[in-house]
Amino acid sequence: MTEISTLEIANIAKLARLAIPEDELPVFASELSKIFNYVESLNSINTDNIQPLAQPSGGLNETPLRADELNDLSKNIIDKMIKIAPQMEGNFFKVPKMAD
Repeated sequence: MTEISTLEIANIAKLARLAIPEDELPVFASELSKIFNYVESLNSINTDNIQPLAQPSGGLNETPLRADELNDLSKNIIDKMIKIAPQMEGNFFKVPKMAD
């Protein structure tokens, strides 16, 4: 079981340049201790027969995606953007060069 002291919280706050009032240090110490203890409890879970996941939903192939279609609202926004653009080159916005 991990217990974080108020001195450690004060040091972390100093390093992070956070101003934590002295009377709130015990609250932060208690909350951070609870978080660390929860994470430690996760280490005790047996994951020997569990396959690693890239993402919880199972992968991009299983995630339903909507079709990328241009609708009337999109066309309206594009028309407005073209009207207020300072410079266009074909169908592209022309912007100043930022790097060599």
